Amino acid sequence: MTVALRAAQHGYKVLIIQFIKEIRTSERAAFEERFPEVEFLTLGEGFYKILNDRKPEAVHRATAKEAFRLAKEKAASGAYDVVVLDELINAIDYGFVELEDVLKTIRYRPRHVEFILTGRNASKKLLTVADYASEVKKIKHPHDKGILARKGIDF
Repeated sequence: MTVALRAAQHGYKVLIIQFIKEIRTSERAAFEERFPEVEFLTLGEGFYKILNDRKPEAVHRATAKEAFRLAKEKAASGAYDVVVLDELINAIDYGFVELEDVLKTIRYRPRHVEFILTGRNASKKLLTVADYASEVKKIKHPHDKGILARKGIDF
């Protein structure tokens, strides 16, 4: 989200799509308040297989596929400079979105479009096409003790 914030501050056209989250997050609220020109879509069904997830896998899968279809369409339009696909790597890891489809989308995007993909367990194939790769590794987290996400801290 930091790059999206920088880009928006410099007047770039930014699209952010959240693949896993289903609620209006604090990040989304901040962008809507400060940068209403940023298109921010929360299209997930919630965190998959985490504590209070009761939705069938098929629902998560169909939602992720539709979110990626929309992301491809919007990115291909050339209307955006920066496209953030938040938690897309998780959707790939879960098998909800095909890695080859993502790689093809990155390869054939308009030249000026920067993609930012977030999530855990990026494949070696994905890392080979990435210009940047960072890793945030969980050592300890309250959800390990059954504590649900907290407003203002986790979302």
